[in-house]
Amino acid sequence: MSLDISLFEKEIIVCDCGKIHVVKRGKIFETNTTGNLYKMAKELGIYDYLWTPKKLKITKANQLIEPLTKALTNLKANAEYYKKFDAPNGFGVYSDLVFFIDDLLNACTKFPDTLVEAVN
Repeated sequence: MSLDISLFEKEIIVCDCGKIHVVKRGKIFETNTTGNLYKMAKELGIYDYLWTPKKLKITKANQLIEPLTKALTNLKANAEYYKKFDAPNGFGVYSDLVFFIDDLLNACTKFPDTLVEAVN
């Protein structure tokens, strides 16, 4: 299994009854990684932010900036520790998670008001 995270533009629609709806529109960023990184992500404390952001009521990219920044800092400062969680088959290693988080963090910073969707 893999993890796909996308950022979408949003559109706010007010229906005739006055209720406000936020609708996702064009995809402006997407990234994916192997599900083999879940153990490392859990140990890092970032699993729910990546795999199940809805569970944490995360809907916008700007809500991911702080946890991704902290996770990336921790990951880089403790590389040898986190490398212990590399997938034995080589598909899902420390450098993959560093790249994935860095890529997603850059997109969230560039497009903070976009909607987040994670599919795994």
